[in-house]
Amino acid sequence: RLLIVMCLLLLADIVASGIWLSLVSKTVHKQISQKKSDVAVVFFGDSGKGSALGDETMRRINHTVELYRDGLVANVICAGGARPKKNLYGAEYMKNALISLDVPANRLWSERVSNDSWSNWEAADKIIKSEGWNSVCLVSSDIHLYRLRQIASTNNPSLILSPYSYTTCKPKIRLTTLWGAIHHEWKASVANAVLPRPVYRRAINWLRG
Repeated sequence: RLLIVMCLLLLADIVASGIWLSLVSKTVHKQISQKKSDVAVVFFGDSGKGSALGDETMRRINHTVELYRDGLVANVICAGGARPKKNLYGAEYMKNALISLDVPANRLWSERVSNDSWSNWEAADKIIKSEGWNSVCLVSSDIHLYRLRQIASTNNPSLILSPYSYTTCKPKIRLTTLWGAIHHEWKASVANAVLPRPVYRRAINWLRG
């Protein structure tokens, strides 16, 4: 009986994940545009085993390169992944990866302070304002952009969202990875909604310091 209950719960979770993903994708894709942006902000996703950048981060980087080569973005800000206690700064690794993929260094910016979606955007927004850019494109997965658009649109309502494609992304994404990413977004959304901002920041700094 316990096994049956567990199977039913898993099935319900899979169905709920699929429905949520479909709704999120439709919402995000309404803000996709082929207009040229002054700058793209690409967000750190993960580290890899034995490497500074994991598969999720590389999917975002590779998509950013495509946008730059297609002439849809003129500049790129790399944001996130600051782990000062470990002397690791994901945004700088991302910048170096983009340079290795032939994006000119004088078109790239990075920061060394942010470690979650809120602080990612705050750090990127400072650069955007200091450079006087107006049109901004956010690069990530669609499920991450769904949350990011709510964070960033408060002071930049004309954002363009540019998710990578689950079918053509490089590296390829597994369904189990996507399922895990959906649950990560659920947990992050609940934490943001329930915890006061100072408490949330202290928790993130403790976990990712």
